[in-house]
Amino acid sequence: MRVIRHRAQHVFGSVLVVLVLATVGWSYTEQVPNETTWSRAQFTGLMIVIAWGMWLVVKTRVVVGEDGITVVNWFTRYSIPWGRLRSVAIEPQVTFLLDNGGRVRPAIGDPVLYERVLGGPVGSILGARSGRGGAGEVVRRLDLELVKLGLVVGIFGVADVVLAVVRG
Repeated sequence: MRVIRHRAQHVFGSVLVVLVLATVGWSYTEQVPNETTWSRAQFTGLMIVIAWGMWLVVKTRVVVGEDGITVVNWFTRYSIPWGRLRSVAIEPQVTFLLDNGGRVRPAIGDPVLYERVLGGPVGSILGARSGRGGAGEVVRRLDLELVKLGLVVGIFGVADVVLAVVRG
């Protein structure tokens, strides 16, 4: 299995997500004049939405496995079995052409990135596998990672309540 992603984008975005969440955590240790529980909740909510948006960009990737390709874009995830992949086009970005005429364009479509990870021309490497193997269904689903967002919101929500009780 090979994972194709923009390493610099992934590292930079991950660091930014951690810094945004650390800023929110640090803000809990500082007493701001005229601060209310509502103003803290607004600040926390805004920062969490910003971190979530950055995370959606960070998580983009293409996984090339034995059974097919998984494309994780900002809001969707596609599972494409090898038997359903007709070919791979570069127009100017990488596009997976399906046997039913559909197209899947990964958020990370830079052909040079694919060539570096796969070790050769994208079309020939992935095209050699296309049409082979079981012809399962192409699965497209919404992928917003809401569970992770909910956990972060819950943690900071509990912290907001505890802080409001402690500070009175």
